[in-house]
Amino acid sequence: MVRKIIGYILSIAGILGLGIISFPQVRDQIPEQITTLGTTTILIASVVLIALGIFLLIRAGTTSQKSKEVPIYRGKNIVGYRRD
Repeated sequence: MVRKIIGYILSIAGILGLGIISFPQVRDQIPEQITTLGTTTILIASVVLIALGIFLLIRAGTTSQKSKEVPIYRGKNIVGYRRD
């Protein structure tokens, strides 16, 4: 659950970074300290944030707990399986 939230936050931050460099109207309204980094640096950082966010989202979806089947023994014989 926490991985999904962090993944969404990172992906949204990356998309906002792409929005900063893509639209001149947005670029004019943000402080100059951010735009002095350069568009290439912001682009690379945005792509990395989006990739990291997607990685965390995919990984969070595949780590669900699967039930294992554990054998039930009567003496030496297996009489059934129990989901653990």
